[in-house]
Amino acid sequence: TEYLVTEDDSNENIKRSEDGESQPSTLAETQVETKTKPEDDEFAPTSIGELGSTFYDESLDSATSKWVRKNLRAGTTDVKSDAQLSCPCCFSLVTLDCQQHARYPTQFRAVLVRNCKVLDSAQFTDNSGNILKKVVCSYCENDLGMVDEDGVYEFFNVIPSAV
Repeated sequence: TEYLVTEDDSNENIKRSEDGESQPSTLAETQVETKTKPEDDEFAPTSIGELGSTFYDESLDSATSKWVRKNLRAGTTDVKSDAQLSCPCCFSLVTLDCQQHARYPTQFRAVLVRNCKVLDSAQFTDNSGNILKKVVCSYCENDLGMVDEDGVYEFFNVIPSAV
């Protein structure tokens, strides 16, 4: 039952129930009192173990690992990546498998990429005569780096995360 304490014209506190009945009250009762029984809540766990089973599925970890190996790592299990790369603008995943440049620590190279778009219209030639194409994020079109003729992506503008 829910009661609300109010004052009438005689400054006497009155406790009013939902059905309109009035009962005298003390000045200490100035807040709304709400009483519920734990058994009335269908989602209330009866033990900590039951709460854990509501939010955790033991088989989900292995299913997620299989999906990552198949879809993000091209079936390989022994990946020794230096970082996980993300777009600096929208934080979308770029690659899980990359190698950090030995001389320039903010540059990375990768072969297996996601969420990248190659712009064929933006081609460049390096000092060795290799043709490079501009790579942008497929979501926000932020510049990420270049790709060479062999399909090796060179990323200059990415956020690395520890693997």
